[in-house]
Amino acid sequence: MKSCIGYCIAALTTLFSVTVFAADLQVTSSWARASIPGAANGAAYVSMNNQASKAKTITGITSNVSDKTELHEHVHEQGMMKMIHVPELEIAPGESLTMKPGGYHIMLFNLQQPLTSGEQITLTFKFSDGNSQDVSIDVRKSQ
Repeated sequence: MKSCIGYCIAALTTLFSVTVFAADLQVTSSWARASIPGAANGAAYVSMNNQASKAKTITGITSNVSDKTELHEHVHEQGMMKMIHVPELEIAPGESLTMKPGGYHIMLFNLQQPLTSGEQITLTFKFSDGNSQDVSIDVRKSQ
């Protein structure tokens, strides 16, 4: 009986910690660019606010529509725009991250299907604390 109560308490503690985590990182907007026919890659953009008292560090992203998903940033280097892979990105407490064309963005490599306007895809953000968060993304034409 004591072990059953222990398991129940552990399960409730886990459920509570996941609920608190999800509330700590608020997604304020998200969208993915509809792909052109035959495109192998796509892009998605998410804006989020860290409402936690500790920093949240994104260490990886997966999606339900691509074989590989990476966080990237556009930077100016020697007079040219260049896209670089960002292995991890920290969002400080109370700070926001805004992904947009020409800045931070999510690359979807080797699309398994076209990104069609009006549909939704799912991204899973992985964090340094071991937690993850699913985000539903609306696919639409470029803004």
